[in-house]
Amino acid sequence: MMAGAMKSVSTASIIYGVIMIIIALFLFTNPENAMVILVKLFGVYAIVYGAIEFFSMFSSRNPSKGFSFFVAIINILVGIFVLSHVFFATAVTTLFIGYMIAFALIIAGIAYFKEHPFLGILKILIGIFIIFAFTVQTVTLIVWLIALLTLFAGIVAIVFGASTNLDAKEAKESDKIEQG
Repeated sequence: MMAGAMKSVSTASIIYGVIMIIIALFLFTNPENAMVILVKLFGVYAIVYGAIEFFSMFSSRNPSKGFSFFVAIINILVGIFVLSHVFFATAVTTLFIGYMIAFALIIAGIAYFKEHPFLGILKILIGIFIIFAFTVQTVTLIVWLIALLTLFAGIVAIVFGASTNLDAKEAKESDKIEQG
């Protein structure tokens, strides 16, 4: 019984990992259009999530119908806005991610400065560079960072799926031994 559940988790994890690696490869090969596509996908996601949240209001198990309605409306409106103003939403998203990375680097640089002065100064300088030299190359760098994280997530999912698959085989053999 347990082996079957583990096998389905393993298969889903491997499929997820392969999809993540395909997305990462797309991000690496097409960084100029990647942010626009990611923002469009977010717009579609927001609308679909809003619709699901809206229909969940009618579930008898939903204790907070007012909150669900509010979340649904906000998500649908954000999704429609993002899809209606893709380039504006892409610019804002890119700037937000870029500045978030820049400030994280500066804070990490300050934290590293005592024990690793060179690394701390390097992180601070890269953060300041991103803030003051935000260009198309910076956007490409951000897309590549997202691609690296996506690739890493895909590899981790595949490794997890493969190890779960091995555990499922061991559980199946152990079930056979206990039954036989």
